[in-house]
Amino acid sequence: MHFSGIKHNQPTECRDRSLPVYVVGTQWHSTVLRFNLSSTVQVPSEKILRAGKILRNAILSRAPHMIRDRKYHLKTYRQCCVGTELVDWQMQQSSCIHSRIQAVGMWQVLLEEGVLNHVDQELSFQDKYLFYRFLDDEQEDASLPGEEERKESQEELQDTLLLLSQIGPDAHMRMILRKHPSERTADDLEIIYEELLHIKALSHLSTTVKRELAGVLIFESHAKAGTVLFSQGEEGTSWYIILKGSVNVVIYGKGVVCTLHEGDDFGKLALVNDAPRAASIVLREDNCHFLRVDKEDFNRILRDVEANTVRLKEHGQDVLVLEKSLGSSRTSSHGASSSHYKYKVMSGTPEKILEHLLEMMRLDSQFTESGTAQHTPLPEQEGSSTGLLAGFELMSSKDVAYHMTSYDWELFHCVHELELIYHTFGRQNVNKTTVNLDLFLRRFNEIQFWVITEMCLCSQLSKRVQLLKKFIKIAAHCKEYRNLNAFFAIIMGLSNPAVCRLRQTWEKLPNKFKKFYSEFENFMDPSRNHRAYRLTVAKLEPPIIPFMPLLIKDMTFTHEGNKTFIDYLVNFEKMRMIANTVKIVRYCRSQPFSEYSSSLKNPEVRTYVRQLNVIDNQRTLSQLSHGLEPRRS
Repeated sequence: MHFSGIKHNQPTECRDRSLPVYVVGTQWHSTVLRFNLSSTVQVPSEKILRAGKILRNAILSRAPHMIRDRKYHLKTYRQCCVGTELVDWQMQQSSCIHSRIQAVGMWQVLLEEGVLNHVDQELSFQDKYLFYRFLDDEQEDASLPGEEERKESQEELQDTLLLLSQIGPDAHMRMILRKHPSERTADDLEIIYEELLHIKALSHLSTTVKRELAGVLIFESHAKAGTVLFSQGEEGTSWYIILKGSVNVVIYGKGVVCTLHEGDDFGKLALVNDAPRAASIVLREDNCHFLRVDKEDFNRILRDVEANTVRLKEHGQDVLVLEKSLGSSRTSSHGASSSHYKYKVMSGTPEKILEHLLEMMRLDSQFTESGTAQHTPLPEQEGSSTGLLAGFELMSSKDVAYHMTSYDWELFHCVHELELIYHTFGRQNVNKTTVNLDLFLRRFNEIQFWVITEMCLCSQLSKRVQLLKKFIKIAAHCKEYRNLNAFFAIIMGLSNPAVCRLRQTWEKLPNKFKKFYSEFENFMDPSRNHRAYRLTVAKLEPPIIPFMPLLIKDMTFTHEGNKTFIDYLVNFEKMRMIANTVKIVRYCRSQPFSEYSSSLKNPEVRTYVRQLNVIDNQRTLSQLSHGLEPRRS
């Protein structure tokens, strides 16, 4: 198995609230750890400072009793809030906050930047009876917000909560990674593991190795560009993965030979070969974050993986590789023999994999006849190359979203799971059809070009502004109906150059709709492997129409990034990863799409959304766009 590389013994810059602390060495000590965990900055950023002020003023306006002097163990703490009360209050203020864990991450953002402080300077926010104080309340003569400040806090509160909800997950992840590995809970390990699934450098590692890494990874951050992480010729003691930022790889006599970015790793060769560092690593930008694995943990995980691996050989060649299931190991009674453990297939010849599965299959296993009827392709919706339905502007946005979702669900429901497999491995290689999947993917493009077409064929500025508002409302309703495929298509249509260049149109869009659109763009943010989208979808209940192009991308990434055969054995771990994506589709369809009230069943709208008229030529759309609003000289 191939693993990736490591570093350690370098001075690590760590921060207290007031003094820089430098920690050298590889040993974990409680005192050292406390400072090594801090990534707080000495001067908070303006937007987080503003967010803290808005939240404090909102609390003083709506629930002033939350900030008061408190006594504990005969000691008085001035102007404090309680962690549990802050979480309760925040969850009551916005529907975008789905869980207490999410709220904890949002408060952690303020704690990291020193805008909110624990009275004993602890560096992680906890949903417990612990005391926290806003930065403005640190002063003896902290002033109460005036009438104007109270009004501003009311107006800006939702935007502030939205901002914190977007950056909260990263802060929560950093908070968990700063804990000593022995202090991480089962929930913490699961959150770290979920994050590791989306890191490019770890994509080739097995599930077992990723779960082992979740327990030993250490968070490390450096504030200034130009910081040397380690130098060429030094002993290799750690393996690094870039979480945020970028670094230059520098070799004596050659200078910068390459640049590594978020998701890349470095430091593995010195560990694997037990050799000095082959290059120096220099921070390319400020505020870089890394995950670090110490050499001792690196070597132990490799040993454990090999110890938990069973290899069946024939004629001196591996024909089946099994790995002991961690879940089974935990539940087995101590003293149980290894034969009582369950093993999962990692790789093998097709014959041996099938033989093993048949031997392990119990008679009561839930293998039932599929019952899936032959799916007949739905009629293709080619549409015409021009045209605008005059009655569209009179249609209810909610009606359009409902009938669009109803039709999209029909298309999505007809996609057989095997079509995803055929599409990933290449239909030409299996001589199978993927017509239902093709239709559903085509529907995404159709909706996207429909939005662009309607905008570019609307000649009057005032009507174009109304049309823009309408599309934003339709997108909001699609999101409400959990039709994320159409939601993405509409917003991407509005982001098309032919539409986003219509400056006069966007300038006249009311601020309320600009905020909605900005929120939708943040939801679609592709950074961290579409993390914002994935976190939201994970909380949704079926039925869901997922963003299908992303699922296809996931399966393609898994297929192209992992060999199908390793040493002539089927890479079963790769098959399991692809199957996990297929299971997402199955989960999304595990509940039927519910018919809503008859008031939404408008036959005119139903017909319209199933026969969209689109122009799918980008050059033609660009020409129409420039005809509406010529380029300013």
